[in-house]
Amino acid sequence: MKTNYLLIVLILCVSISCKKEKKRICNVYDGDVDYAIGTITKLNSAPFKATYNYTYTVKGISYSGKEKAYGIGQDESRLIGKSYIVVYETSDAGQSDLNFDYPVDNSDSTKFKQFINDFANNPPKADWPKCK
Repeated sequence: MKTNYLLIVLILCVSISCKKEKKRICNVYDGDVDYAIGTITKLNSAPFKATYNYTYTVKGISYSGKEKAYGIGQDESRLIGKSYIVVYETSDAGQSDLNFDYPVDNSDSTKFKQFINDFANNPPKADWPKCK
């Protein structure tokens, strides 16, 4: 009985956390955005959830963000040091999303510039969740 109760509480907590993260990410993509290169610096893993810490720079100012991943098998420590496109709000560069659909090599800015040119006509969508 106690195990069932704990399982239900765990599922509710994960569900609420997912909903809050979905709202935050969708709000980023719904507004005016710009792009930067973000690098994963750390991974915190828990059952059914991993949080990737990342850093990025906008106009000479360094920012840090957290990307949450939900589900089984989210411990992807091999991603530490990898870089991806960061979508951030132009009105608040601290509000951002690391988009795993767009990997970038830090040593080659050509790919980043190509993404930016492509985004002018076809802005990226969130890699998770599905927003409106």
